[in-house]
Amino acid sequence: MCLDPVTLGITASQMMAASAAITVASAVASNQSQAAQAAAQAKAVQQNRDAEHMDAERQQQQAAEVAAGTTNAHAMQAYKDMASFDAIAGEAGGGVTPQRGAAAMGIQQGQDLATVASNARKTQGEISYSDLASGNKASQSLASIKQPSLTELGLTIAGAGANYGMALNKQKNAKGTD
Repeated sequence: MCLDPVTLGITASQMMAASAAITVASAVASNQSQAAQAAAQAKAVQQNRDAEHMDAERQQQQAAEVAAGTTNAHAMQAYKDMASFDAIAGEAGGGVTPQRGAAAMGIQQGQDLATVASNARKTQGEISYSDLASGNKASQSLASIKQPSLTELGLTIAGAGANYGMALNKQKNAKGTD
C-alpha cells in the first residue's frame, strides 16, 4: 500500500509547513547536540587539567620530602663526622685544632646544605613551570572548543520560514493564474 499526500488528505501548504517545522526541529536538535558535545569536551579538558595539577602538587610534596630527607641525612652525617673528628683530634694530641676542624666541617656542611636547597628550588621551579604549561595548554584547549552558533541556528530557522513563505506565495500565485 502506497501512502501519498493526496490520499491522506494533506494539502500542499500543510506539507510545506511540516517541512519547515522539520527543518527548524532539526536545526535546534543539532544546536543542542553541538552544545552538549562542547560541554563534554570542556569537562574532559578540565578534568585532565585538574588531574595534572594534582599530580604537580604531589610531585612538589615529594620533592620537599626528598629535600628534607637529604638535609637530615647530611646533618646526621655531619654529627657523626664531628664525633669522629673529636675522637681523632683528642687521640692525636696536635696538628689541626678541634676548633679549626669544626669550622672546616661547618663550612662543608653549609655548602652541602646550600647545594641541597638549590637543587630543591630548581626541582620545585621545574614542577611549577610544568604545571603552568599544563594550565596554559588546558586554556588553549578550552578556547579551541567549537561552540554552537546561535546565529547559524537563527539563520536556519529564518531560512525555513522564508522558504515556507515563498512556497505559499508561489502556490497562491499559481492558484490565482488558473
